[in-house]
Parts: sequence; structure tokens; C-alpha cells
Amino acid sequence: MSAPPHGSRYQRIESVGQSLDADDSRQPMTQIGIYGDVTVQSGDVVGQKIINQAQPPTVFDLLRPYFVPDALYNSAQRSLEYAVTCQLETRHKILHDISMWADDPTGPRVCWLSGRAGTGKTTIAHTIADKYDSKGRLAATFFLWRSTGDRDEIRKVVPTIAFQIAEKSHLAKEGMERALLKESSLSEHLSQLSGFDYQLSKLLIHAPDHLVGHSLVIIDGLDESVSPERVEDLIKKLCQMNLPFRFLLVSRPEDYIKSALADVWNHKDILLRLTVEESRDDVQHIIVTGFLPIWQHQIEAEGLPTWPIKQDITALVEKSQGLMVYAALAMRYICDRRGDPKKRLKDVLSGHDGLDILYHQVIKAAKQYDYFDIVMGSLLYLQYPLSTNNLSSLLLSTEEPYDSLNIKNIYGALNGCHSVLIVPEDDQPITFHHASLQDFLTNQKRSKDLFYAPMTYHAQLMICSLEAITAAFSSGTDASKYALIAWHHHSCCFLSAVNANNHIPEGLEHKAMDLIKNIDLEWVKSWLTKALFWAGIPYLRVEWASGKVSMQE
Repeated sequence: MSAPPHGSRYQRIESVGQSLDADDSRQPMTQIGIYGDVTVQSGDVVGQKIINQAQPPTVFDLLRPYFVPDALYNSAQRSLEYAVTCQLETRHKILHDISMWADDPTGPRVCWLSGRAGTGKTTIAHTIADKYDSKGRLAATFFLWRSTGDRDEIRKVVPTIAFQIAEKSHLAKEGMERALLKESSLSEHLSQLSGFDYQLSKLLIHAPDHLVGHSLVIIDGLDESVSPERVEDLIKKLCQMNLPFRFLLVSRPEDYIKSALADVWNHKDILLRLTVEESRDDVQHIIVTGFLPIWQHQIEAEGLPTWPIKQDITALVEKSQGLMVYAALAMRYICDRRGDPKKRLKDVLSGHDGLDILYHQVIKAAKQYDYFDIVMGSLLYLQYPLSTNNLSSLLLSTEEPYDSLNIKNIYGALNGCHSVLIVPEDDQPITFHHASLQDFLTNQKRSKDLFYAPMTYHAQLMICSLEAITAAFSSGTDASKYALIAWHHHSCCFLSAVNANNHIPEGLEHKAMDLIKNIDLEWVKSWLTKALFWAGIPYLRVEWASGKVSMQE
């Protein structure tokens, strides 16, 4: 088979890749070279010149399109999300139990740590990762995060784990390369990397002898994936295959995860089941620690701490119902410099117990800011998070109220909810402190009058995306990457919601139809060419490299 043709269509696509590169935060793709009958590439964007190399590609070259650096426990992105270890004097028992399992080379190879939302599972997993990383026994981590694109893609978990192991062990790296390169064509290997049988049998069977049974792999947030069926498949494979690593799996106790573990549920040589329980003592420690700066200031100014009093602390602990996320949210909300701490504590204590009531108070107060509902609704249903700048570019239009959604007003709209959202001042994406807020606001039974209807906001995002694409196509400019990728997603979700509700909100039908009338064959061809470079990677690249996709007229 010959190398891919460089006809006129390839040249146009190459040009597209180069022009869109300026709109993307990811690293440009570098074509590593031609090995045998295949052009090997890495990264995410086509547009670099081919470099002929005599050496075969490394495992890093092969895995890079599937590697998600933000999913590592100590990544810069997780640092922006305030990922931390457990506070001292908290979580002693569960940390001890996990450590006892991890330190016993004869124990079960899989440990499932479960607990309901808000119990602090991810913080515990982060603490264990930090501990065993310092001991040189952490092989790899993958912390899933909902609606973040790569980080909720379960098919990228094993390649990302393998990438980290190869970085730490030259012997493991060589073993992976031998397994990947000794058979058939390279493009065939790449195209099979989405299958767990292939991934595990080629990538995670190699470990240096001194690490066998001692090296820990942590996968946190399995319930955050967009593909429950594939999560179930991965869990079953990890339990069935005799891999040379110990796996700590962390999730909520979802039924499909229990189903995946059913075959080994009582096999103590394979599976250890641990549960994160609610802990009022740990919650009290977090609350007291949160108030320490206020007490310190009072001591310096008045000689002794006067507020809050002990009864307030006790009442706040009771309202938490033992949930760590409640304690963290309450302290961010009460101690936020944008509000009056004493009034906010009084408001929290006057409500009913539980996380939902606290969320209701926070969101109700945040609604006083202009454009809050438009911005919050968009954040809830975006296909993946956007920065303030990119969100403004998507939503801003000539029609009211969207004509006012500039960067300044988006920041203003979110001014009352910094306790529940991470709103960076740079070009990093806006994210939620905890997935439980998304669960609350998108569940009408729980959020009641604060419910954000998917039909309304998917329609809003669909229309904004279509407007951006049609305007760009009409003017000969490039539409934003998000609009190119996500308009189809929002369209499908909107239509699904319409079918479920048997009606279209007033005003949306005519607006959507007018936009659809502007879609013609040239529009679709332009969209396909550009969108496939983003949404189709790495599959489009593999198909092109193997000659299955023609780039010629």
C-alpha cells in the first residue's frame, strides 16, 4: 500500500488544519514519519511537514492521540480545580484500609471504593495517589470528570495509563512496543486501540519484575463517563485478566458498576469492596479549619474569638448530614469575600438539612445577577467546558439579551456563585466544583423552581452554534471549534427533549427552521471538512493513513 495521496483535497484539509490551529488550545500534531506502509502521526492537528525517519515510532508516538494529561492526579488542570489531599486528622480509617490492601502483595488485585455523591471519594483517591507516588509505587492515575471531552472518554483510560507506565519504566515501554509493532500493519493496531481486550493485552501486561503486585493504578470517577456500557466492560476485563498491577477503582455505587462486579462480588482473592461512610467528625474538622482565619483576625483585633459560637458549628455539622461536599461548599459560601459571612451563616442555618437545600440557597441568591440563567443554563449543557472568552464568542449575537453577553457581563453573571463554580480569570474553562450541582439543577424533582430544562438550553446552544457557522460560512471566515463540533450534539439533544415533551417552546420553532433553511450542500461540505478534524481525531487520521479514506477529488 502506498503512502496517502497528497491531492488537492488533502491540501485544502491541510490548510484547514493550519488555519484552525490558532483557535485551539491543544498542541499541534507532528507527523513523526513513515514507518513501513503507514504515516505515523501524533498530537491533534494536521498541518506539519512529514519528517522521514528510519526508526520505528515509539509507544509514546502511538499513544499520544489517546493520552489525556489533564486526567493525571497531579495535573495542572486538576490543580485549577482545587484537587487536594485529605486534611490531617480526617479519613483515618478508610485511608488505613486502602493502604493495608495496597501494601499486601497477596491481597485482591482490585479494590472498589464506593460512596454516595459528596462523601469525599475523589479527595481520598488523590491522597492515596500522592502517598504512593512519593513511595515510587504509583504506576498511573486517571481521574474522570464529567462533560470535559477527553476526561469522560473511557476508551482513553487504558492508553493514558499505559503512557504513564512507559514513562516510568523503560522495560515496560519496550514490552509495549514489541507487542504493538510485531504484528500486521501499524494502522490496524491504531484502529483497534478503542477495544479494551486489545488495549489491556498489548499495553498493561508488561511491568518490571520488582513492580509486579506492588504498583498501583488508580481510576477515579468511573460514574463520570459518558459510556456506562463501556465502563462495565472495562471493569469486567480488569477483574478477569491477571494483570501485573493493583487497581483502585473509585465511583458512586451505581447499579451498572455493581453489575460489572457481580461475577467476582464474593471472590475475596480478586475484589475488595470498601465504602466511604459519612463522617460528622471529619465534617466538623473541615468547618472549624475553615473558620480559623476569621477567628485569628478576631483575636488580633479584639483579643478573643467571638463568632461563630460553638452552637453554630454544631448546628452546621448536623445540617451537613456527614457529607464532605456540604462542608466544603458551606465554608466557601459563608467565607466568600463578596458577601456578609454572618448573614450567610444565618441563612444556611435557617434552612433544612442537606446538600440540596444549600444548593437552593446559593443558586437563589446568585439569580439576582443579570444574565445568570442564560450563562448557568449554558454551562450545564455544554458538550465540554469553555473559557469565559469562548463562551462569550458562542453566545454573543445581535439579538436581546444575547447582544449583552460580552466577557465582562459573563463574569458579572457568575459573581454570586464562586462557591459552586471555578471561574478562572485567564483562558481556562469554567468548571463546577462538584458534579452534584449539575445533578441537582438538571433534576426537576430535586431543584423544583430552579430546574434548567434541557430542551430550552440545548435549543439555545444549537441556535448559537448554527448562527456562528452560517455567519462564518457567509463571510468566508472560520467558525469557532465548539460550534463546528457541538451543533449536531445540541440539535440531537434538543430534538430528543422535544419528542419527550411533545412540544417546542414558543419562538424556538421559527428560529430553528429559519436557520435550517440556510443549510445547503456547500455548508455541509464545509462543516464536514472542518468538524472531522476536531471530532474525528484520531479515527479520521487512522483511516486516512490506512488508505480507507480518499483525499483526492
